[in-house]
Amino acid sequence: MTALTLRLRPEVDEAIDLSGLTPNQLLEAKPETLARIKLNGCAGRVRLADAFECAQGDASETAEVCIEGHSGLLNGVAAGLEHGSFCLRGHFGDALARGMRGGHVELRGRCGDFAATGMRGGHLLIRGEAGDHLGGALPETGAGMAGGTVVINGSAGHQLGNRMRRGLIIVNGDVGEYLGARMLAGTVMVTGQVGAHAGYNLRRGSLWLNAEGLEIPQNFADCGVTESVYSALFTAHLKRLSRKAAALLSHADTIRLYRGDLCNGGLGELLVFATS
Repeated sequence: MTALTLRLRPEVDEAIDLSGLTPNQLLEAKPETLARIKLNGCAGRVRLADAFECAQGDASETAEVCIEGHSGLLNGVAAGLEHGSFCLRGHFGDALARGMRGGHVELRGRCGDFAATGMRGGHLLIRGEAGDHLGGALPETGAGMAGGTVVINGSAGHQLGNRMRRGLIIVNGDVGEYLGARMLAGTVMVTGQVGAHAGYNLRRGSLWLNAEGLEIPQNFADCGVTESVYSALFTAHLKRLSRKAAALLSHADTIRLYRGDLCNGGLGELLVFATS
């Protein structure tokens, strides 16, 4: 049940940074305090009440905050989130769930670039499209996603999982170029088609990829068809997160293993599944 809904006013036409705004902070604030919360806009500080229409609901043990956005103007939503739940609707901007450590975020819509960069925990569900650099590296540290789960029921852009260290990303759609570039660990699965240079400079980690239209990089060695127990365990884990991904993998005719990037020791994996 939604305890609080924030609707971005139609007349708002400047980007607003919501970094650091948490569900607990919003739910615990009295109406007059909530209205006076200051946000960072392009033209300076702006009051929450001037940017959003606020609708109070009934609080519950599973209370969540719903934010309705438009035009990609809201940046940094759920950045650094540790606890609580955000329900998002519409078109959101950059840095969604940046540095997220816990909690749950569900977006019904699309988001800009740098979503889940530096993510360390929690669950992010995007029912729509995502931009470039999802799960990638934070500019200030160079460290990619280090934990948590991201599920995208739509397409994603270039350099997904760049420098990823841990965690799981599932994309039920297509992904752009340089998927998993410089990845150190973690797991990515893509049910749709993948752009060129997948696994570029891959060190460790696993990329589960659809064979359809896939260009296998030259720096990966074909290790043949695999029937490992890990495939069955991974499929069972997927059933709790994405039925589409689990069904596709469970009905695969073959799963072929490629190891690489051979220029980095060949310890990473491309697990390529083919269905008839």
